[in-house]
Amino acid sequence: NPTAGTYNINIAGFNVPMGPQKYYVVYEIITDGITLTYPTGGQKFVAGTQEIIHWDATNAVNSHVLEYSTDNGASWNSMATLPPATTNYTWNVPNGLTSGECLIRITNGALTDVSGSNFSIASRVTGVNITQVCPMDVTVTWNAVAGATSYDVYLLGEKFMEVAGNSTTTSLAIPNSDPFAPIWVAVTAKGGNGWETLRTKPAVIKFFNDL
Repeated sequence: NPTAGTYNINIAGFNVPMGPQKYYVVYEIITDGITLTYPTGGQKFVAGTQEIIHWDATNAVNSHVLEYSTDNGASWNSMATLPPATTNYTWNVPNGLTSGECLIRITNGALTDVSGSNFSIASRVTGVNITQVCPMDVTVTWNAVAGATSYDVYLLGEKFMEVAGNSTTTSLAIPNSDPFAPIWVAVTAKGGNGWETLRTKPAVIKFFNDL
């Protein structure tokens, strides 16, 4: 934090086989600050699991105070108070929590930062299975998630898992052009205030191939 004025910078060249030699003087103004780097928004946390919260801090001399909100910042819940040199924290995401209006806030004295936008916390869909395979379609079923209003069903496309349909119940019949090919399927649940679960791990069903 230098005071205003004129400064002399002395440059000493060495091992210069031929002159003159160009050189550059560059500078950067580093201000005190704290930046939350994860979660920044849009993430899907699973209730009852662990997530590592990350942040950057410059000249932060006080303890870091971590908090989370499930109502878009209307109220805050304490997470942890950590030493100034700490830049991450392993958070035990509370069980039974379901919200699409979650935020993380970190405070260090007068310095503070909040997630750039909301992220979700919800329980993951379980029990994904294919219960019926017909020549032209397959029926995917799963267990209900409390509070869910709809479900997206994914099938493996040419390269990635792609949404094949949406259902307001716990089953969905999806067109299938090749009943003899393995079927990769996954499901996410969606609910009020914008929450969405983390997609289930893709499960492969080899229905006819196993007969």
